[in-house]
Amino acid sequence: MSKKPPREIVVVKLDDDDKQLKKKALEVWDRARLELVQWRPFLGVMAMQLEIIPVVDYRCRTASTDGRRVFCDADFILSQSEEDSLFILAHEVLHCALMHFTREKGKIEEHQMWNFAIDHEVNAVLQEDGLTVPRNAVLYRHHLGKSAEQVYQFLLEGKLEMLGELMDDHEMEGDCKADGECENCNGDKDGERDGGDGPIEIKMDPDFNPRRSDAVWREWAAKMANAARIGKERGDDSTALQQRVLDKLDPSNIDWRTVLKRWTTPYIGGARTWLPPNRRYVHQGIYLPSRRGCKIEMVAVIDTSGSVWEHGVFEFLSELQAILSSFGEYEITVLQVDTQVNDVQVFDFSKPFNPATFQICGGGGTSFVPAFEHVKEYMHNDIRGLIYMTDGYGFCPERPPPYPVLWALTENGQKPVNWGEVVKLKPTPVNAH
Repeated sequence: MSKKPPREIVVVKLDDDDKQLKKKALEVWDRARLELVQWRPFLGVMAMQLEIIPVVDYRCRTASTDGRRVFCDADFILSQSEEDSLFILAHEVLHCALMHFTREKGKIEEHQMWNFAIDHEVNAVLQEDGLTVPRNAVLYRHHLGKSAEQVYQFLLEGKLEMLGELMDDHEMEGDCKADGECENCNGDKDGERDGGDGPIEIKMDPDFNPRRSDAVWREWAAKMANAARIGKERGDDSTALQQRVLDKLDPSNIDWRTVLKRWTTPYIGGARTWLPPNRRYVHQGIYLPSRRGCKIEMVAVIDTSGSVWEHGVFEFLSELQAILSSFGEYEITVLQVDTQVNDVQVFDFSKPFNPATFQICGGGGTSFVPAFEHVKEYMHNDIRGLIYMTDGYGFCPERPPPYPVLWALTENGQKPVNWGEVVKLKPTPVNAH
């Protein structure tokens, strides 16, 4: 039996009715945004940071965001009640505030499960703040307060099912392929085949041009801080919401692996865009296209003064190497430092980090200066970032270096200086599985 040839795909231009739909949808979400500014300034101010772009495009079924803009299907928004429309806008804002797209790394194979997990986290937070969650939306009522990572793990282990309707589109695919194989092209807006033999007509709105970039997510911490300040000045009574959002981003309340992934990823690619893998090949273990760029060079420094939490060091370095290696060519320079640089080792694809052969050396006093001087002298500060594993007690340069720094502090450690970011290392129990 011969295979039916692919049907021709014809792109139809938007007409005047489509343009009117877009105009009306913009008015609806502009009103919703103003209502948030008045009612929930913390959410409203963050919503004002997003450009609203209604579209008529087969690729955008509901709503989506790239961190700078929020796209919505005009017909979808106009079909919602005012209450639901406002909720969907707030939902998009929180996806940005909670930095879900940087937290996604490492979960691409089960992308749909991650979609359900992050929708649950957003919907649960908004419900707790007094917003009404739309009927049938994803919400695991026995797991309110759980993080997206926790819910994702439950889904992965089969303890939860993917139940409910996603509020938005998380997969922002590229342009339609004209080969008849695009999974969204062979049917109507609900994905059903029309059963005909003629050309398939689709609409592609030139205004729908999402561009995800790591640089976008670095801006959101400042945006949230500004929104929290304005909300406080305006007497916003959603302080609980603010605290929950900020707590979820507080390294002391998040597993250090999550913080490490979120911190490392923006500095890996600078302003270059992450190109999502083609899902058609993911099940084969092939991730194409991937991030493009030069070799990733980062430095990890181990404070070896006094006692060293060796298990934590090994686990941390292994996790860091795994993250960097997932982006291609990498090089990690590991320094062991007390009051001087005692050991320097370089790990890359050809020589991966091996906990079994790695030896801790040092044991003297503490100074953070030698590590930064070493990087300046021998690496000319030409690195993507530096991670310093320490308890934080020691002398540190007053001025920050010209590259990002993450202080990976032991459980009872303290930040040694007012620059750099922090993650708390909580040891994994020996018998934990």
